[in-house]
Amino acid sequence: MKPIYPLLGLLLSAAGGALAAPITNFDSDPVIDLAGQLRGQQHGARAIAVQTLDAAASAKILREVGDRRQLLDPMGIPEDDKRMIAAHPELSQRQGKLLTVSTPAGQRLQFKSWKVAKGDGDSSTFLYQGPLAGNALQRVDLQFGHDAPGSLLIDNRSGKVFFTYSTENMVAPSPDGSALLQLQSSPDWRLQLVSLPQTEQASLFCSLKDASAESTFKSWRGNSLGLQLEKGGQKLALRFTRNGGDWQVASSQPALLAKLGFRCSQPR
Repeated sequence: MKPIYPLLGLLLSAAGGALAAPITNFDSDPVIDLAGQLRGQQHGARAIAVQTLDAAASAKILREVGDRRQLLDPMGIPEDDKRMIAAHPELSQRQGKLLTVSTPAGQRLQFKSWKVAKGDGDSSTFLYQGPLAGNALQRVDLQFGHDAPGSLLIDNRSGKVFFTYSTENMVAPSPDGSALLQLQSSPDWRLQLVSLPQTEQASLFCSLKDASAESTFKSWRGNSLGLQLEKGGQKLALRFTRNGGDWQVASSQPALLAKLGFRCSQPR
């Protein structure tokens, strides 16, 4: 609940205390590089069978207009974060290139933007984008000097920081911030659903041999995620549902999915 944030912010400011070295890049300690994990992930020991999705549920997913508000899109953000910091002073402060973000759990994290002019030049710029996913997460976008931007997600429950390459990949946290979708379609098709904040637990990994199939994000609804795949004019619905520590996968056309080389697994 937001009313507790101002008090926490005051307590944190009064307490002061030593801060860890500022985060200066996506691979700075203690950032967890979820984008890198997606690129390198292999299938787990337990295969997840694709169930048949009933006609009504399939039609609902296929009819739905994708809710792009649930997707992280750093390409559409303002050039500065003054407005967002002004809207959330209890969570964020900026002093020049140094951005400080506080969490209700008591952590304070600092992000330091930088620029190098020598040679080809390079830079990293951190822009605060406020809370999301029911205040379970906070978002800081990272703009690179030479590459497309990404997003850092701060988990308010644990203080952990996760990097996602939200420009090249489809990235969407669940409404309550308990799970995160990452979908890569090039050079190969890979999908990862991780639990937050304990990303090493109950993760689902799916792959598709035919990477030419077009993926469309539909929406998170509670613990279920809807996607659409299209190949050769045929559209099929996909639904991923979390049930405790397990994920269930269902499709309107499991046979077509199998022909496309679709498979899913969990670690155990």
